[in-house]
Amino acid sequence: MTKTRLVKWFLIIMLASMLFACDQTTTTTDAGYDYDDFTSITVYDKYQQLNMADGTYYLYFFGTWCSHCESIKQTVLYTIDHLENDKVFLVSVTSTASILPGIDVTDTPSLVQVTDHEVVAIHVGTDPVLECLAGLS
Repeated sequence: MTKTRLVKWFLIIMLASMLFACDQTTTTTDAGYDYDDFTSITVYDKYQQLNMADGTYYLYFFGTWCSHCESIKQTVLYTIDHLENDKVFLVSVTSTASILPGIDVTDTPSLVQVTDHEVVAIHVGTDPVLECLAGLS
């Protein structure tokens, strides 16, 4: 075989393997969570972000476009779903306009602790967010 024929066969084989190897349907498992399952605790009005409850609560800022947010999504939502005492509200970030000025969230994922309508702490990144959530009950 000539070099050109080898290259053609290689390309045909690669194309065929990609077509058949990627023939998978993405499904949600029984334990899977989605942000749409938590509409009752999603903050849609940015002006409510510091007025969700009295006392202490948390705001979880995420983006569906954010790969880091997606990588911890199941853990975050599972934890939120099983909290008995602490309150966590979800804030979907589509742009900086989604964030109330003064909260100073610049990256996602972020978990903001709010006490008496004031920002007390901001945890930015996957590890700090998960560590903070692990301490909630």
